[in-house]
Amino acid sequence: MYARYTRTRVGAHATRYEFQEEVSLFGYKNGFIPWLLSLKIPRGQGEPFRWHVNVVGELGSNREYLNNSLVIDLKPKQNKTNLSLYEVMDVWGIFR
Repeated sequence: MYARYTRTRVGAHATRYEFQEEVSLFGYKNGFIPWLLSLKIPRGQGEPFRWHVNVVGELGSNREYLNNSLVIDLKPKQNKTNLSLYEVMDVWGIFR
């Protein structure tokens, strides 16, 4: 499962995450990563093209997603007392 959370700093050493919605990360038509990448690709860019998206920074530069994070639940079918949640910070790839 992939989800969008709002992120709030609590004191100097803690962060609180609040669930907003389930999202698609990689879908061509509605994925967050392709959308963030589309904001960075130079017009007329040929292939192959090595790319990098700083997810936290790119979301933070968009007024609608300020203080948002994309989070992956690595074990979505596990018991809810044993969560494995990971914040997506950076994504790299190559267009071919």
